[in-house]
Amino acid sequence: MKIRLKKFDFKLIIYILFISIICITVCSRNSFLYCFNDWEDENTFMTVARGWINGMIPYKDLCEQKGPFLYLIFVFANLMDKTSFIGAYILEIIFMSFTLYLISKIIKLYLEEKSIYLILPLFCSIITSSTFFVQGGSAEEFCFPFLVYGLYKLLKYYKTMEISNKEMFVSGLCAGIISMIKFNLLGFYIGFCLSIGISQLIKKDKKNLFYKALLFLGGMFIPIVIFGIYFMINNALNEFVDAYIVYNIQNYSVKSLFLIKIGNSFLIFFYQLIRNKIVMILIAYGLVKFVFGNILLNKKATKILFTITFILSFIGVYYGGLIYNYYFLIITPYIILGLITLFYESRKLNRKRYSIYLSISILLSMILLSLSNNLSFLNVKKEELVQYKFAKIMNEKKDATMLNYGFLDGGFYMTSNILPNTRYFMRQNGNMENYESELKKEIDTKKFDYIVIMNYNNDRSKFSYIEENYELISAERQEYEDYNYYYLLYMKK
Repeated sequence: MKIRLKKFDFKLIIYILFISIICITVCSRNSFLYCFNDWEDENTFMTVARGWINGMIPYKDLCEQKGPFLYLIFVFANLMDKTSFIGAYILEIIFMSFTLYLISKIIKLYLEEKSIYLILPLFCSIITSSTFFVQGGSAEEFCFPFLVYGLYKLLKYYKTMEISNKEMFVSGLCAGIISMIKFNLLGFYIGFCLSIGISQLIKKDKKNLFYKALLFLGGMFIPIVIFGIYFMINNALNEFVDAYIVYNIQNYSVKSLFLIKIGNSFLIFFYQLIRNKIVMILIAYGLVKFVFGNILLNKKATKILFTITFILSFIGVYYGGLIYNYYFLIITPYIILGLITLFYESRKLNRKRYSIYLSISILLSMILLSLSNNLSFLNVKKEELVQYKFAKIMNEKKDATMLNYGFLDGGFYMTSNILPNTRYFMRQNGNMENYESELKKEIDTKKFDYIVIMNYNNDRSKFSYIEENYELISAERQEYEDYNYYYLLYMKK
């Protein structure tokens, strides 16, 4: 029996790895099929990580507002290849493989093992080809295994009403890692803790509840404390708190009353949900079956608690009131509920019908991958991109310095292999205190050899103070996310 299980696990791991490679390769612009990933967020992560490797401290020397664990992930990406996104591509495959393995565990809670092979290719292709996957390599994507682990343990808990001390600790550790990537994605784990806590109170097991809570918090605080100590040692704790916590709360949240924010969260969630019909159908169908059916969840209390957990998952994401496509990506793993219910009858399939279902599943997955928005970027060549055109010019000067001014990281640091030499190496989405005043001083003293500007039109009047010390040497027009922009390259006089 043990030998068979090992053989099955090995076969499953190979199958999972194959699915991950195919889906990420086709749908992520980090893969070798694409000449470049022009997504500003991805370039930001790479720039901060590259700076970190070269002795710069995130937040203190490079002002950015994502969590430090995300930058640590991209440190490994840079160590694999600092001149392209291949490292990020490899990490995407690894993280997706772990996610699919945990999804297989969820499937096995309700279906026979053979159903895993039917569901996994559909699950992965639906998510990676969706609008919410954007260009690939988002913070949400790298949170997948840490969220899905908790989802697996919670669904398992609903079946057995037991969770081990180790599982509670590891769940807390996963929550802590998410908090150090993007803390507004913690809504699920709030629901997770409520589910366990309320269940223990119903059982009147207060002692065990207290112990489980300590284990969860102990696991959660490990990554928080480690990064806290690191930034404290490097005299960057205040900058870390200001940039990652205070800045995000102030700039990524619309000011409004609590109940209005909750209501808006529901509206934004439904607005995003209906944008992808496949995701919408699977999540809605799965929730209905799990909550109102009696096969998958058969206790009223667990149905209520699971519904609350799901709601908290998207309230955490949309409580701030902002809408970005990739925000919804963290909700997409819930499509597994719909896929499980759709394939519930597959447990009765004979070998012949199972082979037919498997063929259909793989064929549908291939069709879904062909719908990825990123495929339109396949034919773009490096020499066509402004990032490489400007890099070629800047690299003519030895040890050149540059500033990505007035917009998010456009990939110019990446293609030119130039490290930022200022804390405000790019502009954030929100209001950055001292951004304009500090950079104006540095521009006036000609701190940068080159300045790159991204502009909606070719009006240069608002850059007149730059042209006192810099001259325009190149201008290009290029599309980014369905809009045409002008890119201006200035050189120090």
